[in-house]
Amino acid sequence: QHRRDQVAEELRILRAISAMIREKADGIAAEFAIIVHLDMLNCMAEFAEHLHMEVPEIRETRMIRLVKARHPLLMLSYRKTEGEERVVPLDLQLGTDDTIMVITGSNAGGKTIAIKTVGLLLCMALSGMPVPASSASVFRLASRLAWRSALRSTISRLVWDSASGLVLRLGSRWARPARRT
Repeated sequence: QHRRDQVAEELRILRAISAMIREKADGIAAEFAIIVHLDMLNCMAEFAEHLHMEVPEIRETRMIRLVKARHPLLMLSYRKTEGEERVVPLDLQLGTDDTIMVITGSNAGGKTIAIKTVGLLLCMALSGMPVPASSASVFRLASRLAWRSALRSTISRLVWDSASGLVLRLGSRWARPARRT
């Protein structure tokens, strides 16, 4: 009998605690969301400081301009071995007067890294993150961003689209050599 009374009292206490938690559940969830958001902002700030990132300009324009842009993962990789200054900065501007860019070069020459740097930094900037580039960099306010890799090729394609049309499309059709090449 004593054991049953003890179990009953434990259940009564647990139900009372559960009821109190249930009453405060929305407040707890809201506070948790705030803590997660603050933690995310802190992580972004520490990462930005670690890689000397700057806040770019974001405009409703047809143009993208990268000034001294570097791929953040490449910077982290070189930091461990040879020093991040070995990462060659990228300067480019696209989207003015029907600009198209064809990137050519030898194997392991940085073509894919250049394309991926544009896409990654655009995603970072549109997410509200600083980017490893000069604050003079300008990103387009894009409504849609898609990344595709060709199955039979290491050439990747970045499709950057918005309500006002296609801005940048680099793909394997531009990278195929002519028969005489």
